[in-house]
Amino acid sequence: MKVWFQVFRATSLWVQAQLIKRCLEQYGARCRFVKSVTVYDIIRGSADAYIFVAVANPTWLLEYASTYDLIKRRTHCKALLYTTIEGIPYPHLAQQYGVKYAEYIANSHFTKKCLESVGWKVIDVIHHAYDPDEVQKAVEKGRRLRQKVKRDFRDRVVFLYVGRDDHRKQLDRLMKAVDILNQKCPNDFVLLCWTELRRPALFKRANVKVCGIFGSRPHVDVLALMYACDYHVFPTVCEGFGVPLLEAQAVGRPTVHCWFPPLSEFSLKEANVTFNYDHVEYWKTTAEQYFQMHMYDPKELADAMIRAIDIYKNYPSEYEDRCEKLKEHALKWDYRQVYRKFAVHLGLVKPVEVTIMPKHVNKRQLFGKQYFEGELSNYKGYTYAKEWSYVAKELTEVFQLKGKRVLDVGCAYGYLVNELKKQGVIAVGIDISDYAMKKAREAQISDILHADALHLPFKDKSFYCVIAFELVEHIPREFEAQLLRELVRVAQKYILVRTPYWKDSDDKDKTHVNVHSASYWIKAFEELGCRFNIDLYMKYHFIAVYKHPKFADDCLVFEVS
Repeated sequence: MKVWFQVFRATSLWVQAQLIKRCLEQYGARCRFVKSVTVYDIIRGSADAYIFVAVANPTWLLEYASTYDLIKRRTHCKALLYTTIEGIPYPHLAQQYGVKYAEYIANSHFTKKCLESVGWKVIDVIHHAYDPDEVQKAVEKGRRLRQKVKRDFRDRVVFLYVGRDDHRKQLDRLMKAVDILNQKCPNDFVLLCWTELRRPALFKRANVKVCGIFGSRPHVDVLALMYACDYHVFPTVCEGFGVPLLEAQAVGRPTVHCWFPPLSEFSLKEANVTFNYDHVEYWKTTAEQYFQMHMYDPKELADAMIRAIDIYKNYPSEYEDRCEKLKEHALKWDYRQVYRKFAVHLGLVKPVEVTIMPKHVNKRQLFGKQYFEGELSNYKGYTYAKEWSYVAKELTEVFQLKGKRVLDVGCAYGYLVNELKKQGVIAVGIDISDYAMKKAREAQISDILHADALHLPFKDKSFYCVIAFELVEHIPREFEAQLLRELVRVAQKYILVRTPYWKDSDDKDKTHVNVHSASYWIKAFEELGCRFNIDLYMKYHFIAVYKHPKFADDCLVFEVS
């Protein structure tokens, strides 16, 4: 599928559009950015789908909405209009034909509510997202920078503001809060600002340092600075989403901010330092909307910053706990997970059903730290072992996997994926566990996707070989058929299954709810048209035993017809 993007001239939207593009390319889309989509492009069928990313200011949006409407009415192509807004569009402009009858995807429930207030139709809400791989690079870069920051500002809690100097960000209120802190605890803090210098005199205060000009450095450098500081402070009163807050959570730094929508949609209140707004004002602006301003007393911001200082200085374990909680919470906004919904809208993948397991079971949390490192499984500490390299080497040799695409379903931390790559295999892993995703990133293992084995986010026959080691026994019997169909669907040649064939007294894993004999699984796969290849089964088992007698590995080998 060829997908064209037309994006409004806003840096934040360009960043998100790039992430959407990267996500769609994982599902086989061929994406391209264009300055505009013309009638000629539409008539000629230059693309199979079009995605417009724009701010929902009526006049600015008119070009995108009119083109969107033409595509929907005159062609069979897909068209999506992804938008954001900080308030209520001017009602008289919102009734223009082009914008009134378009269908929108909002970037927050707040945006959805604002658009629907003027009669616009919103078909979905897809939050903004972030790139965990970029965050990992930023953290690595930020470690050394943090050492410098702590040397330069010894014994002080370091706050960071990143953003523009406009009336929505309310830097005047932030500076009034700084004035209060300079009276109460002048030796306990410093505020670094990465912003515009529209008003240089505003920053000429004690304990305020301008460390960079907004937009002058690569995005990864800003994330590294976030990591290097102790807190992110976000004095804003009006947002369409609030990406800096999400990014601060991703690098594991608490944010001091006012609690209002849409920030309240994704901020982790128990780990950030928040305060309430006093009232809402609607400001008429040149942006063709009434900005919804959540106004607060600067003293509230100052009090929150003082609380943050107290936590950092006097309760270090609580501070570290907050940082860890924020990193885990932010994983929900991994772009590969969030922007999969665009792939669903374009028909590249099928939608994930929400009720795939009993409501009381949270699969993403079930296989958490207590499972891998506690006493909820047989692992008692899931760590890297040299046997992974043996398995990867013999799998590659027996099944001739070098240069082939291989999927490891239920890959945990991605150790096997990593070793297969060393053998020249194009390996990809998926796992449902939030905690496994976190550990894979910490180990810097790439090509690990956060996904559900019951709804694999890949096209039919995407992989030469599909590996399902220690997987099927975890899937309740009522979902077994669905799992097997998914494994068969995405496999071209082989499916390799390793599972316990009986449950003995040594098996303490309570998630082993579907344990059966080898003959049971052979029959189940044969009913789906697969053939059990006993020759390859014996060959792999013999090589594993002969070469590594202390690690006698085996797996059921199925050939897909």
